[in-house]
Amino acid sequence: MSIGKAFDVDAAATASLGAHIELFRAAVLGGGDERIRQAKLNCEAALEARLDAVVAIIHEQREHRRRLGL
Repeated sequence: MSIGKAFDVDAAATASLGAHIELFRAAVLGGGDERIRQAKLNCEAALEARLDAVVAIIHEQREHRRRLGL
């Protein structure tokens, strides 16, 4: 795995965790419907970015194994 891809996955995981914390805060602290709706959208976007980063890693690993003849 390239260092750039590792940073992408780490950044996506951090953003996803931050978005989920914000959603929890909005729900617990009674942030109102709009704040909760926006927090949910942010969670979905962060999870999508995280999944995209993981898929990119899987693709990179498959390419690497293919080049090694595995």
